[in-house]
Amino acid sequence: MKKIILQMLLVIASIGFAQAQTRITGKIADAEGKPLDVVSISVKEVPTAGTLTDAGGNYTLNVPSGGLTLVFSYIGYVTQEVAIGSRSIIDITLESDATTLEESVSIGYMTIKKSSFTGAATVVKSDKIEKLPMPSVDQALQGQVPGLQTSTGTGQPGADTKMTIRGISSITAGTNPLYIIDGIPVTIGNVVGDAGGTTYDELNGSLVSAMADINPNDIESVNVLKDASATSIYGARAANGVIVITTKQGRQGKTKFNFSSQAGVSSRTNTGFRMLNSDEWIELAHETYINSGLSEDDFYGTTGFMARFPKTPDGKYYNTDWTKESYRDNALTYQVDFSAQGGNEKTTFFFSIGRFSQDAILRWGNFTRNSGRLNLTHQGTKWLKFGANVTYSYSFRDIPPVAGSAFASPVLGALMSNPLDPVYLETGEFNTSVIGNSGTNYVATNTYNYTETRTNRFIGTIFAELTFVKNLKFKTQYGYDFSNNMFDEWIGADAPGYNDTYQESAYRYATNDFVQNLTNTLVYNFTLKNVHNFNLLAGQETTQSDYRDVHLWTGDFPEDTKLREPGIGTAPLYMGGTKGMNRLFSLFAQFNYDYDNKYYLSASIRRDGSSKFGINNRYATFWSLGLSWNMKREKFLEQYDWLNQLTIRASHGTNGNSDIGNYRSKNLYAYDAYNSLPASYPYQWGLSSLTWETVASSNVGLDFRVLNNRVGGTIEVYYKKTTDMLLSVPVSYTLGTSTLLQNAGSMRNQGIELSINAVPVKTKDFTWIIDANWSRNLNKVLDLKSEGLPYYYNSRIRIEAGRDVRSFYMVKSAGVNPADGNRMWYNKDGELVFHYTDDNRVFGLGSASPDGSGGITNTFSYKGFTLSAFFFFQYGNKIFLNEGRYTMDLGGNLSYGIMATQLDRWQKPGDITSVPKLLRSNTANPNDSYYLYDGSYIRLRNITLSYDLPEKWVTKIGLTGLRIFAQGQNLLTITKYPGQDPEVSDGQAFFAYPAYRTWTLGLDVKF
Repeated sequence: MKKIILQMLLVIASIGFAQAQTRITGKIADAEGKPLDVVSISVKEVPTAGTLTDAGGNYTLNVPSGGLTLVFSYIGYVTQEVAIGSRSIIDITLESDATTLEESVSIGYMTIKKSSFTGAATVVKSDKIEKLPMPSVDQALQGQVPGLQTSTGTGQPGADTKMTIRGISSITAGTNPLYIIDGIPVTIGNVVGDAGGTTYDELNGSLVSAMADINPNDIESVNVLKDASATSIYGARAANGVIVITTKQGRQGKTKFNFSSQAGVSSRTNTGFRMLNSDEWIELAHETYINSGLSEDDFYGTTGFMARFPKTPDGKYYNTDWTKESYRDNALTYQVDFSAQGGNEKTTFFFSIGRFSQDAILRWGNFTRNSGRLNLTHQGTKWLKFGANVTYSYSFRDIPPVAGSAFASPVLGALMSNPLDPVYLETGEFNTSVIGNSGTNYVATNTYNYTETRTNRFIGTIFAELTFVKNLKFKTQYGYDFSNNMFDEWIGADAPGYNDTYQESAYRYATNDFVQNLTNTLVYNFTLKNVHNFNLLAGQETTQSDYRDVHLWTGDFPEDTKLREPGIGTAPLYMGGTKGMNRLFSLFAQFNYDYDNKYYLSASIRRDGSSKFGINNRYATFWSLGLSWNMKREKFLEQYDWLNQLTIRASHGTNGNSDIGNYRSKNLYAYDAYNSLPASYPYQWGLSSLTWETVASSNVGLDFRVLNNRVGGTIEVYYKKTTDMLLSVPVSYTLGTSTLLQNAGSMRNQGIELSINAVPVKTKDFTWIIDANWSRNLNKVLDLKSEGLPYYYNSRIRIEAGRDVRSFYMVKSAGVNPADGNRMWYNKDGELVFHYTDDNRVFGLGSASPDGSGGITNTFSYKGFTLSAFFFFQYGNKIFLNEGRYTMDLGGNLSYGIMATQLDRWQKPGDITSVPKLLRSNTANPNDSYYLYDGSYIRLRNITLSYDLPEKWVTKIGLTGLRIFAQGQNLLTITKYPGQDPEVSDGQAFFAYPAYRTWTLGLDVKF
């Protein structure tokens, strides 16, 4: 009977408890109103009660009645506690926590809390790079990172991007940073090289970016590591900085699906650039003849100059706008991406597929990429976790020849072709007797011919992580990066203007790149007495890189066939192939310590051995030491509520540069035919003592946040010195070669970087955020082993101790004499002279290196609307307009197209102008500063307007989020540079592919 009564009492009590439950619902969002998923909601007084928000930021939680408190916590945001009271709906806005914002920095081998990081690094989150209508992440980084100089120098879809971190540190070795994706080094740069030294090289100037094979929408964050404390753990490969890319991973909770798509059109950027039309061209050509003492009959007579130009049936001269023949204003671009992200406490996953397509602004050419990714992590047991990150992409590039020296180039042809030349004859056939562009009708050439590149890219990692005891983890990881590239080119007999040797020929260039990486690391974290925090890392790494290529070029194809395979041609024009390999073995360790989250110490050491270098110097040791002080935790600053963060950092260490050819330290022989028999000859002399360039760098940084975290920023000052610089030093021809690669000379880079984030206005419905950065780098060559001998980067840039590595060395122009309209120059002594000679070349005319660069983004949010505008600027650099020697000198080139700037020529005594009197005797001097211009510019890089539909609308159709947006790229460029585009690599413009502007409309759906 007692048992029955007890059971009844328990049932009554449980019913009473159930009736005492309160159902709480609500939504969690950030300061901009965007929902936050996976926010943890717990009951402070009942530890077992809790839940997580869904993808729309919504939550539901049943809690006992009676004066309880909800706790809302989310990484990167301030934890809030809210008393429930009598409420059943509790909506919360979480504020960003400056101490945890971007709280981690990935260095590839492990992730370090931002607050304890002693190095210099900039983290770019996915929202800065995804959804941009750009094929590769390296292009999206321009202006986002202080100290990172980014330039494509071309608007070609999928083109290679040149990137330098904190200045140029080498002359002969590479200057690109090391790329790490999900912990493994990957191949970057151009995936298609030249044509193996054949006479056809000038038609293979199209650079193709290996990074364009990676879908930017798969990227979670990009960490740009800049100083020794951040990069020395990578030793011999990190002298030019490291870019660590982390892709999106799975998360526990309900699977989130995301579909995004955008489409738009592209055209040339508008900088005011224009070529002369026919009437203008004839006017200037006529003036040139008359100024040169020739008669009207010499110009207009039946056998005169103009007689060679064809006329229309009604007797008029043709007026061809060759730029319109080359470029289009409606080049289509679109991208589609779909992803799924989710998992449980055991297994998490991220899956994505995507397609990106971009038609070139040229009438020929396009880039297409299909990609897929699967990132999978599984917690097999309490002590074992394993997973894989795998991505595959197939890229197709239809690229016309765009090299500056190729008359078949539509870029060159648009400027070099004469407006009086028609594209087509009255019969509708192509005009094969053009006068301009050295007789090449490039429209016909590119109509009949093609150049294509196909790339299969496979990047993957598999890993296993073992937890032996608490906080002691061992991780082994195998990574691979395989790239297969196929370049095909066809020149048909119908293509006018080519040498007969090239016609009816097919060329194929195939490459295979395979990088394998094995890394084993051991990490141990522990704390003593609650204030001494330790993090220890030890590791071993082996990297193997293999490369193979093959070239085949044949002619004499069967008539009346559409077959274009090189194997069908019966006349071999060129055959060749190479292979290469290198190996790297490394041991490394890192020690991190902090006392009470106030004082931090970091030290690293790495020992590298590389097969690239001489047997006497194959191994080298690199190290770093970093310190930081969290001053805000000091008692003398705690009283200042307006100061939210103040941290000082300092570091010093060394890195290496091993970016040279595989066998540069060895004696090599080449093989060729001699007297119809195979023969070998000395090709390269090597040095057994050849070793790494070493870069020692120091950095001091200050991080701050004030005014309730409304304003924050970073100031960095650095100094880098390169020693044992790799140089091709001139040697006596008695050795059978003109240069020998040696460790010689040194170089310095020093500079300052500033970045700031501010929230000037913040109300319930409106927010204004400013993100800005600026950097300045000063380069100086300290010494060269070949001191006293000229060391030229090219004929206009001379490398000399005591000067910037990209200093121009030219004859200084004195402009135009107002009295007679003739050109004037200065000699070496600064005296005015009236004739040109290369012997008067001097320094002091500027450098291709900019004085400074940066970016500024303004973001305005009002309810569901967001407007952001990003400007990039660069100033102080000079550009040599090399193409101007042809398009700005009508007197010496009375057949080419001419820039409209030449309308402002000298015509009578007293005229003040920079364009001289038009004469047949005018010549374009190759090293004349007359063609040197200020390359400063500011560009509206991106503007985006978006609208997030209210949740109450989208939930009715089963969605968790719906965003529509419109954006524009490169909409406005302000510059005094007269060429097509001021974004020029290496300070020289020679018919470079101009940048493009893009308008797109897009849709982002979450469910």
